[in-house]
Amino acid sequence: MSSAATEDGARAGRATLMKGSSPLDGERRHAGVLFLTSPAKSNVVKYFQEREGVFQRIVGRAPEVAVLQSVGSTFEVRSNTSRFIAEAKGTVRRLSPDVVVDALDSAVASSQLIEFALEQGCAVVTTSSQAVGCFGPVYREMAYRAGTTFHYDACTGIGFPVGKVLGESLAGDEIGSLQGILCWRATQQLRDSLASLDLRAPSLHRQATALWTGVVETVDEVRARAAAVAGIAFSRPMTSRDVLVEEPAIRKLQALKRHPRRAWIVTTFEQRGAALQIRVSPEALEPTHPLSWAGGQGTGLLVQTRAAGTLTFVSSQPSKYAEAGLVFNDVVAAASRRSAPVRTTE
Repeated sequence: MSSAATEDGARAGRATLMKGSSPLDGERRHAGVLFLTSPAKSNVVKYFQEREGVFQRIVGRAPEVAVLQSVGSTFEVRSNTSRFIAEAKGTVRRLSPDVVVDALDSAVASSQLIEFALEQGCAVVTTSSQAVGCFGPVYREMAYRAGTTFHYDACTGIGFPVGKVLGESLAGDEIGSLQGILCWRATQQLRDSLASLDLRAPSLHRQATALWTGVVETVDEVRARAAAVAGIAFSRPMTSRDVLVEEPAIRKLQALKRHPRRAWIVTTFEQRGAALQIRVSPEALEPTHPLSWAGGQGTGLLVQTRAAGTLTFVSSQPSKYAEAGLVFNDVVAAASRRSAPVRTTE
């Protein structure tokens, strides 16, 4: 694929449009894929470029790729964010791609562009857990009504394709409960806070409250990812607001302080009748617990199913390409569905 670039993005002053081996056109001999990215997510495009041959073998069509990338601190200024959104919408309308990939660092931009792309009938792949956590059910309904698809495996924080495993491979099974380590950063924040907790201080209660307040700031990401997992694993239209964050009792914090290496931020999903309950809480996991295998910076899921029993999926140290790999999988799935022949009756 050519790396030639044109300054189409100069109109907004915040983006550059790079075209693939040939321009996207209406003949659809190729699968049109438009990446909307920020510099921090450039590895998503690079990963795709390195695997274009794999894409063609699976989808049956060569990819035709366009990339609209923000520059510098675009999303730090509201007016620049608005310009980029306007330009991205114009690009989607002009190129009419089969698949739009949202890999931006702005929940505001992501939410507006996901909605716009779905309205245009494009399949959408996103990496924005915040957008999915707030509006995931809305996007799924929009995709259904538009006759297209919405993919968000990269939003779960897990280093493997949750949608393929839980949403498809286990579609005929019944998932009773699920435990997950969805964000290592939240666990690290908890452990760092525990290190400064003085169990002998008279102000222990005040310390504990301050400790948990600091951790909760990172737990918002966990809540968003939990909502994404719920949508994939349980097909439930849930948002971050449906996820309960449990403030730990002093006694639990004291126990975690004694064994900080066993402290984790755990997300628990439980089916109770027709209801699904999701809660995020600090827990002590024994070294023999399957999720503790996640180790240094890992994530994982412990799944209890009716037929298959207990299944454990752990990613001990996801590489920087873990997210890019999940995006690639989702793009292939989206393009494959749009490439499927239409059945006709005479």
